[in-house]
Amino acid sequence: MHLEKATKEDGQTFWKLFAAHAASGKFDNLEPFKGLVMAVSVRHERESVGKSLTGVRFSPQFDDFMMTLAAISPRGAHFFRETFAGRSLRSQRDIRAKTSMQLTDGLSVINFERISSILKTLDYSGPLAVGSDQTVCLKSLRVHNGFLVGAQGGDIKFDSEEQLKSLTQDIVKSQNFCSKLRAYTIQVPLPGIPTYVVALLASKDKESSTDIVETHTKFVKMCDKSGMKILSLASDGAATELSAQIDLTKISDAHLTFVRPKYNINIKLPLIGNPPRPLVGVQDPKHARKTCVNQILIITLR
Repeated sequence: MHLEKATKEDGQTFWKLFAAHAASGKFDNLEPFKGLVMAVSVRHERESVGKSLTGVRFSPQFDDFMMTLAAISPRGAHFFRETFAGRSLRSQRDIRAKTSMQLTDGLSVINFERISSILKTLDYSGPLAVGSDQTVCLKSLRVHNGFLVGAQGGDIKFDSEEQLKSLTQDIVKSQNFCSKLRAYTIQVPLPGIPTYVVALLASKDKESSTDIVETHTKFVKMCDKSGMKILSLASDGAATELSAQIDLTKISDAHLTFVRPKYNINIKLPLIGNPPRPLVGVQDPKHARKTCVNQILIITLR
């Protein structure tokens, strides 16, 4: 009998068949699911005898699933845990703090060295692709580990309650809330390797191309110091982003050039790092496709 057919029979038939499938290895390639079943079973067993859920161990694959779910939606992860089983959000935060999974504020060398060490464990020393974008965030202020978080420019350290009150009043009065974040990611151009977030910066509300180039330059230099070989830097199609990529060619005196006068092609790539390597400014595929379509439409309308 198939499991689907067994669902239409009595409950005992389904569970007997389910157990037989599990014993025969039908779910061996579904590690997160197996971890969920184990977690729910342990929770039921503990609760039935009046034991707390403190100290329950979860399978690594199920734990990773819960971590990912919490990153996507903390409320969703909380609801999932209350309905089935899993690690609490507080426990997840404690693990991230102990295993150094949290990002240090700003362009911190700690973040770069962490990604560099991960690449070394993967035995990868090839070229890397960088992505950068500015995204909207919720305007709010909060205190975390002696810092005021939520102002433009990054976290602000304070030493007393009076100083915190003064900082808060100044930010509220000047409306200097952080409303946008600039994210930097690093991608290994191989299948099966995730994208790594290297930095989240509390950027200015209206960044100029000069601001972006300055941040890009610092980022690329820190990658070079950490031994990471950056080949490309991608952004969306915003005017300031594209202007920044053009200005990025001016940060080095050495360039790799491709000139085809007949077709009016003049490509100039800055050589950066030690030894010098080309840094290619590109538009991400989604926005590049949109830009190309728009250009065709403009030409057609003309």
